[in-house]
Amino acid sequence: MSMVFERSAQGLRDALMSEMEDIRAGIASATEATAFALLAKTIVASLEMEITERIRVDAKEERALRRKDEQERILRLASDRKQNLQLEYVSSEYEDEAE
Repeated sequence: MSMVFERSAQGLRDALMSEMEDIRAGIASATEATAFALLAKTIVASLEMEITERIRVDAKEERALRRKDEQERILRLASDRKQNLQLEYVSSEYEDEAE
């Protein structure tokens, strides 16, 4: 097989189909086809590992974002609670002065 294929999933499929056509036409030997199939298998395995790693990283980033959002929510609640306590304290001072 002397054709040049794009380095993508579609290019790999095209190369595999071309190799299969070469075998049917008697252009490629069984040894060449086996070697090519092993190479294709290795490429697919590396892509699977890359996808798995990308999924793992995406999940880790998602957890970090959720954790950050939760921390921000807790800080907002604490700030609101502090403001409420300050308002209660100020209003109780006014009530004490009024008496």
